[in-house]
Amino acid sequence: MQNNITHNQHFYSGSNNPNIKGLHLLYLLLNSFDIGFIVSNKSDIIYSNSSLLKILGFNYEDISTKNINEFWDLVQKNCLNELSNIDIIKSLIKDDERNLSLILNCKGNHFIKFSSYSLKSFNLPYRIWVFSDYSDKISGGLTIKFDTPFEPKETDFEELFKTLQEKNLQLEKQIEELTKDKTSKEKFISIIAHDLKSPFQGLLGIFDIITETFDELTTEELKKYLGYAKSSVKNLYQLIDELLQWSRFITGQVKHNPSNCNLYNEMINVININKNLIENKKLTIINYLKENLVAYADETMVSSIFRILISNAIKYSKRGGTIVIDSQSSEGYIQVSIADQGIGMDKETQEKLFKIGEQKIMPGTDNEMGSGLGLILCKTMVEMNGGKIWFESELDKGSTFYITLPKAK
Repeated sequence: MQNNITHNQHFYSGSNNPNIKGLHLLYLLLNSFDIGFIVSNKSDIIYSNSSLLKILGFNYEDISTKNINEFWDLVQKNCLNELSNIDIIKSLIKDDERNLSLILNCKGNHFIKFSSYSLKSFNLPYRIWVFSDYSDKISGGLTIKFDTPFEPKETDFEELFKTLQEKNLQLEKQIEELTKDKTSKEKFISIIAHDLKSPFQGLLGIFDIITETFDELTTEELKKYLGYAKSSVKNLYQLIDELLQWSRFITGQVKHNPSNCNLYNEMINVININKNLIENKKLTIINYLKENLVAYADETMVSSIFRILISNAIKYSKRGGTIVIDSQSSEGYIQVSIADQGIGMDKETQEKLFKIGEQKIMPGTDNEMGSGLGLILCKTMVEMNGGKIWFESELDKGSTFYITLPKAK
């Protein structure tokens, strides 16, 4: 990561490149410290933060073209009093072993605590030069202290460097996740483009048949083709609805407005909405939720979560099967489970269930189709409300989905 840090202080936070965003975050972190510092090799300045300029009273242009030797000449000329000798400091430029701490006596009764450390112990071929304003803490004198690499001490810089290392690792992980997420979304968009075409192609094919053979079709044949058309329109409507919801989430248009939400009432509404589908498959719904079961969550999102989970349970249930809705309460949370006796999932499907663009799309027991986006939306909404979602499934025996939501305040 350090190879990406240059002396160029122009970062573009508006870029869509996750690496640029990561560098911008690191740049903001490095410039948030009150301590100024320079990282150099044996000749050139690799990086300096903005606090350094403030402490020394320099402008960026003053040091932008300087190497580390010229930098110290500039410090001696513009900052230090006439009696200060920096030969001992400049001797460290090509030294891979010694560390140094001292107080610089500057013009105008100004004092700067200065330290220099070789980064050889961190397996880096650089040296760091650290500056902090000590004018209000010390008066007079120049003190020098050498540390050997064989007697390491806990210093302000070492703590700072450890912090930077930790932040660096966090940023690298974030960049990796952003890159992976971007790739997944691009893959998902290509799949959606295909899924949007399929219903339209089916509809056009059906209407072509009806148009070209209308006079020859019997009433039963016409009903059959119109049934196919209705099924295609339903699938298309569901896909577009899920796409619109997902686009609102990824563009930040969805507002999270939690309040006391009665889970029993929301579940009853969802069951009633799906009444025709439940009756068509001759399913039995057993709802054990209590009427006073109240969570602290966004009511609209809870309704959508229940709708997605119940819709999936119906889709993958066998005719005449049973869906059981239950709940448990623990300290601070309510757990809701929705169990079906349907076709279940194999291991490959389970592993990819919540991964954008990788889901294995399975048709329902009545050949109902979907995009696989519903459960990803569900997971997003559950987590926005401070909860979790997981599942248990066995092929040919059914699936149980669990969610948790915070209890009402």
